Amino acid sequence: MKTTLIILMLVHGTIHLFGYSKVLIVLSHRAFQSNLHRLGWLLSCLLFLTSAILLYIHQSSWQILCFIAMFTSQLLIISAWKEAKYGTIGNLLLFLMILLLNRLV
Repeated sequence: MKTTLIILMLVHGTIHLFGYSKVLIVLSHRAFQSNLHRLGWLLSCLLFLTSAILLYIHQSSWQILCFIAMFTSQLLIISAWKEAKYGTIGNLLLFLMILLLNRLV
């Protein structure tokens, strides 16, 4: 279960890099908004990846970072709903797996 959760966090975080690169292409003419969105996607990616690493090395703070990552991710998904709506499924899966993992431990 823990390994599956780590893999899901890594995959979901990596997918946020696609959002980061897409913002570079699509919104490059709107500099301020582009920078905010670009930083948001990158931040969310880094939070997911850091959470996965912290879980792997048994640090208790991984859950806080993962919840922040999911919140950030969902805000970004809502802002780009047409293209990113399926990311909500990933966030829900992560949330449910964290609940299950806490129940099992």
